[in-house]
Amino acid sequence: MKITFFVDAVPVPQPRHRVGPGSKGGRPRAYLRDDHSVHVFKQIVQIRARQAHQGEPLAGPLKVSLLFLMPRPARLVWKNKPMDRMQAAVKPDVDNCAKSVYDALNGLLWNDDGQITWAVSYKLYHAGDESPGVQVEVESLS
Repeated sequence: MKITFFVDAVPVPQPRHRVGPGSKGGRPRAYLRDDHSVHVFKQIVQIRARQAHQGEPLAGPLKVSLLFLMPRPARLVWKNKPMDRMQAAVKPDVDNCAKSVYDALNGLLWNDDGQITWAVSYKLYHAGDESPGVQVEVESLS
């Protein structure tokens, strides 16, 4: 089985958790601010995944391919030349972007991201006729 969908939102990497004081003098706790943009991004990923797959989470080993189309910086926008996709060798890191997608899809497309045995992630600037987002492809290997 193969599930494919496009997330029409600017990719947001999974941030590192902050460490703060525990409750009533307890041990320190790790947290993410409630207003962090990764929460909204993950919700959009989940909405698109539900539109593409209404069944139970996939079982067994999985192959996941992620194509991140990042916003094109102003210095790479042209009016009189074609704007093809280009490598985006800048921040954010592609592995942190992938982690936010994996976390969003836990329990939805798979039970745990530990099921992913084959993962490929690409990060490019979007072409002139495209918008930023993530192309997600999940395939069951069993």
